[in-house]
Amino acid sequence: MKINFDVTSLVRENLTGIGVYTKNLIQAIQQFPGIECTGTYRLSRFKKRKLIELHASLPVKPYLPVISGYLPASYDIFHGPDFRIPVGHSFKKVVTIHDMVVFQRELVDEKFSQAGMAKMKRMLSRGKPDHIMVDSAFTQSEFLKHFPEWESQTTVVHLGMDHIRIQTEKLPAIYDFPYVIFVGTVEKRKNVSRIIEAFAQVSPAYPDLRLLIIGGKGMLSGPIFNELEANPAKDKIIYKGFVTENELIALYQHALFTLYPSMYEGFGIPILESMRLSCPVLTSNIGSMAEVSGQAALHVNPFDVEDITAGMIQLLENPTLRQQLVESGHERVKQFTWQACAENTIQVYKQVLSDK
Repeated sequence: MKINFDVTSLVRENLTGIGVYTKNLIQAIQQFPGIECTGTYRLSRFKKRKLIELHASLPVKPYLPVISGYLPASYDIFHGPDFRIPVGHSFKKVVTIHDMVVFQRELVDEKFSQAGMAKMKRMLSRGKPDHIMVDSAFTQSEFLKHFPEWESQTTVVHLGMDHIRIQTEKLPAIYDFPYVIFVGTVEKRKNVSRIIEAFAQVSPAYPDLRLLIIGGKGMLSGPIFNELEANPAKDKIIYKGFVTENELIALYQHALFTLYPSMYEGFGIPILESMRLSCPVLTSNIGSMAEVSGQAALHVNPFDVEDITAGMIQLLENPTLRQQLVESGHERVKQFTWQACAENTIQVYKQVLSDK
């Protein structure tokens, strides 16, 4: 079986999200006998080819969108791990859809929403995938709300999380004060506004406590930072932006807990990162957050600041509960491995090749 991956997402030195998924899926699939993997990238990323090659660890070449899809293929399946597949029918096609956030118009920029919806509809109508993989049952249900005709060609394949290094000892602490942590892009759907509002309510009773915000600035983040500046606890909120892998590990390891009451996700990687690194999790009681975390997190209503605040106080006041969540998190995250992700993906490939 010969699989060609779109490796365009492997263009950053420090991979996030879809890049992490692509790299680890390729590495895991290559461990199975009888499978040969190659990679292609969009021609616009030609200057980044060395970095792509480094991450992909397989032969890669540029993809010519106008003609490549119609030339005889040297592979059986093209897998687009980033919402995209080429037009053309000389090979079978699998695409991974990670979330349906572009359809949540109240949570994202209107132009982004319109462009994203149009791209997805065009990918389905012109690209004609033979099968669609989604990261969670929640994302599958969201996808089928809009495209019910694809139900028989859609499969849930959870991501892995065992690429994160587990160490017998913690890395040295970066800060000497107690803190809670949010990891993710600063944007509306991540609920950062309610996080900082809840922190402000908690802060007077815990004067040494800090809130660390880790991640880049996303869509519509300007008003969120304006709210942060106006927040009475602003001097105790630290925006770190991007950090290195080792810094992120150390920050998780020494945090009291992770705050992740997101309003909308396709999966929820920081939930499992936290569990992998022995950090208790407070997350949403809806969507993929509840699905991924199972019974190993403290769940709150993400639309209710008072509920988020109450959850924070519960974890701050109860070290026994925090330790219980660490232990249950260790067991929960064991279910999310790249080997399992690869095995389930290969089953999709076999199904696609068996369909005439």
